[in-house]
Amino acid sequence: MQSNIERMGNVLSQLGRPGTCEAAIAILKGMPAREQADVAVKFPTQMRGLTLQYPRFAEEAPIAAQAAEDALALGL
Repeated sequence: MQSNIERMGNVLSQLGRPGTCEAAIAILKGMPAREQADVAVKFPTQMRGLTLQYPRFAEEAPIAAQAAEDALALGL
């Protein structure tokens, strides 16, 4: 069984495919806040891409969206 981070990595590797935003949100909703932030720091560019492409992503996964923004601003 894959961890949440592995599942998110698989989803984020297919950013252009239909359902990517919904899949990412579903995975994130099943994670505690700390794990959401960890995933966002691991994949900040992809998370930022989701935020820009799908405004709904930032509304439904605000912890991950903000953590990705912070990671990019800090150069992580």
